[in-house]
Amino acid sequence: MKNLKLVGKPYVSNTLGVQYDYDGGVEGKTLITWHFGSFQTGLFTKVSDDAKLLLNVTDLGKFVKAEVTPVRQDGSQGQPASTDAVEIVIGTVIYNAYLLIIQILKWSKR
Repeated sequence: MKNLKLVGKPYVSNTLGVQYDYDGGVEGKTLITWHFGSFQTGLFTKVSDDAKLLLNVTDLGKFVKAEVTPVRQDGSQGQPASTDAVEIVIGTVIYNAYLLIIQILKWSKR
């Protein structure tokens, strides 16, 4: 497996996936696990083994990374590899919606 990377922005309400180049013959059911941590390095906890991960507001400020274990069609597993950990933040759309709500609340108090 080569060129492993996260797909999608690590924003609250976005969905992350992974992209990689499989190079071990015919690919089988490759394993993907998602992990959260409090820091970019150090201890991470497994949170999901789905192919994609939906980021929630409760994930804000955590770091996320994916671990991918390539599996050949015959069931033989390759060496796991991990993406770099990235921080989950508020995206522009949500931030702009927040600012709009603040403005509406200010106007409603007039």
